[in-house]
Amino acid sequence: DAMAMFERLLAVSPNDPLALHGKSRILSDQGDTTNSLIFARAAARAAPGHPGLRYALANLLVDTNDFPGARRAFEAALQLQPQFFEAWNNLGLLLQDMDLPGEAEQAFRRALQIRPAAPGATNNLATLLLARKRYGDAYVLLSGQEPLHPSANRTLWRRLARHLAACNQTVPASHLYRKLCASSADDWLARLNAALALPVIPASGEALAQARARYAAGLASLRAALTPDALAGSPRAEL
Repeated sequence: DAMAMFERLLAVSPNDPLALHGKSRILSDQGDTTNSLIFARAAARAAPGHPGLRYALANLLVDTNDFPGARRAFEAALQLQPQFFEAWNNLGLLLQDMDLPGEAEQAFRRALQIRPAAPGATNNLATLLLARKRYGDAYVLLSGQEPLHPSANRTLWRRLARHLAACNQTVPASHLYRKLCASSADDWLARLNAALALPVIPASGEALAQARARYAAGLASLRAALTPDALAGSPRAEL
C-alpha cells in the first residue's frame, strides 16, 4: 500500500525527494538493492541540500560494499549538517572497515562531542581502542559511564578488564568488574573476578600483603553470597 501511494505521488511529481526516498526504502526492505540505489541517488539529486538523503544513500552504498562512494556520501551529509551524530558514527564504522583506524577514531570522537557518552559510539570507539591495544585510553572512555548503560557491550568490558589485569593494571580492572557487578546481580563471573583479582607482579612486599588480604576478604564475601537461594534465580547461562 505504501509503495502504491509513493508511485501515485511520483506520477504527479516525479522529482519529489521524499517520495523517491520512501520508494528507495521499501525496495531496500524487499531486498532489491539495485533499484533502491537508483531511487536513493535520484532523491539526493532532487534535494541536494538535504543531509538525511545523503546519509540514507551512504548507508545503502555501505550495504553494496561501495566504500569510497559511501564515504563521499557521508562526508557530503556532514558538510550540510556538521552536527549529524549518526553520520559521524557510521562514518567511523566505515573507516574502520576501510582499515583507517586513525580517521575512524576521529569520527567516533566527533560523534561523542555531539552526544557525550552515547552508548553506541562509546562502544564503537572502545572496540577500536581495544583492537589497537590502547587499553588505558579505552579504560578512561568506559570508566566514565556512570552508571553502566543497559545497552553497554558487557563482553567488551570483560575483554578490556582481562587485558588490564594481564598488564598488571589490577585496580582499573577491578573497577570495571565492580561496575559490571553493580549493573547486574546475575553477573557472577564479574563478581568472581572483582573479588579474586591479584596483581601479576606486586609492586612491593606491602602491596603483596594487601593483595592477599583483599583476596581473602573477597573469597569470604563470595562464600557468603553464593548461597543456593541466590543462585536459584540466576540464568543458567550466567551460572
